[in-house]
Amino acid sequence: MTTDYSAKIRDHLIKQRAQASTSGGTCRYRAERNGRTLMCAVGCLIPDERYSGDIEGMALACIEVYKNSTDPLSIRRSTALTTALPVDLNIEEASHWQLYHDGSCSLPVPGTDYDVQRFDYAKWCDSDMPAQSPAAFYNALKIHMANKAGVNHGDA
Repeated sequence: MTTDYSAKIRDHLIKQRAQASTSGGTCRYRAERNGRTLMCAVGCLIPDERYSGDIEGMALACIEVYKNSTDPLSIRRSTALTTALPVDLNIEEASHWQLYHDGSCSLPVPGTDYDVQRFDYAKWCDSDMPAQSPAAFYNALKIHMANKAGVNHGDA
């Protein structure tokens, strides 16, 4: 049985209902705000004992680029992030969640009036728009990933 990390992320973001970001708005895997430790979409999957400040500022989508770098700092940071993440995590799927948390993520949504829908976590946090919710994003992402894999699961 595989772990549904997307469901864990969805549930975390619904419960937290705040972006993990600095006072200047820069998203982080972990951020302190008003006495709370906030975690981004992917940050919630990183146990405390594996978290390192070295991972801050590194997007999941760049892991492979940094791993193949000749810069020792980039290699150290990518290794820290890779080591912190669950070994069976689908990086592409998690990257979509990171984009959704940090700004916005556009996904194809079959059967709608739009070919692509833009999802924005901050917009949901501020306005409670159901179409922007983590639950709506989760459903769209599951369909998108199944379509990419050539699997027809119907409605996710």
